[in-house]
Amino acid sequence: MGIFDKVLIASDFDGTIANSQSEITKETKDAIKYFISEGGKFTVCTGRTKEGFHNFDKEIMNVPVLVANGAMAFDYEKDEVFMALAMEDKEKCNEVFRKMAEFCPTLGLEFYTVSHKTTCYRTNKMNVEHFDFLKIPFTEINSLDEQEYPVIKALGIAEPKDLKPLQAYLNTINMGEIEYIPTDFERLELHKRDINKGTGVLKLAELYGIDKKDVYVIGDGDNDVDMLSLIESFCPENGTEKAKKAASHIVRSNDEGAVINVIEILTERYRCGY
Repeated sequence: MGIFDKVLIASDFDGTIANSQSEITKETKDAIKYFISEGGKFTVCTGRTKEGFHNFDKEIMNVPVLVANGAMAFDYEKDEVFMALAMEDKEKCNEVFRKMAEFCPTLGLEFYTVSHKTTCYRTNKMNVEHFDFLKIPFTEINSLDEQEYPVIKALGIAEPKDLKPLQAYLNTINMGEIEYIPTDFERLELHKRDINKGTGVLKLAELYGIDKKDVYVIGDGDNDVDMLSLIESFCPENGTEKAKKAASHIVRSNDEGAVINVIEILTERYRCGY
């Protein structure tokens, strides 16, 4: 039994485990392999969906990957859903999405389902560019009534100047089981209420019988704040101000081995019998 038996690390991908070139360096991989060799569980927790995450590596991810900001754990080895926390009430959810579309005429809505069918309602140029970037095939729908449920994640895309008033509007209506992650960019992420990267990580840990005190997370972005606030956490120096404020610790940047730094810290802690 290794020093990291029953220990889980969940890391964001972009800007955290990956460097500025979106690569995981050999040094980072070697550090994770060491962690795993000592009994540790390591995975990625990303805002990307199952279809949009193309960086699975069975050598360094030895438990299901958390995608869609913690709403799904997908086992890439077995090609199956391990855990899903999705929006299910089609009638009430579609009512919210209709209100969004009416309030923001430039909005294009992307939907990612438990069955991995990707659709887009009122597709705009930015939606097409997003799908092309992630290499995700999608189907255009002409009516929200055509949308399949359960939905793991929805994404509203429009210019930031249009999304800002939309977010203010959403704060005035009953969104039911839907919750959104505030953004200053062109993408508004929507998911099941009270589900985020943090709750997803803790649910995954529970399914593996891992105590919360032995769960650690690493993230650099605003969509990592819930995760960083809920669990003992590390933010790389390149992280956003919100992420740094939420994190328990600041570590080296993603270009200087953020994940390596975390494993160094935990190695010292667990060898001393934490």
